[in-house]
Amino acid sequence: MSKNFSNEENEKLSLILREMLDEFGCGNDNEYEIGRLLESRWEECEKGDLDNYEEEDVNFYFECKNILGKDVYKEYLVECEFSLYVEGEDLVLSWINDI
Repeated sequence: MSKNFSNEENEKLSLILREMLDEFGCGNDNEYEIGRLLESRWEECEKGDLDNYEEEDVNFYFECKNILGKDVYKEYLVECEFSLYVEGEDLVLSWINDI
């Protein structure tokens, strides 16, 4: 499912998508085969915990989850389609490895 998000929602979802992608790549020197589905998952039990993160970051995590609901946010970066969605209680970013 995909819906039309407002400009403000698009900006927020794009920001968290890029944060998740940056965190996935930071220190990750694994080699993945081309065509493999890759996934970065932010678990609510971790990212939603005020003992681990600043209140502003926790609120932003939940805000993005609420914006998404059951929908999927898609963005194309470097000729690759990234999908951001909620699965269970977690925020998930997935894409097909093309390099």
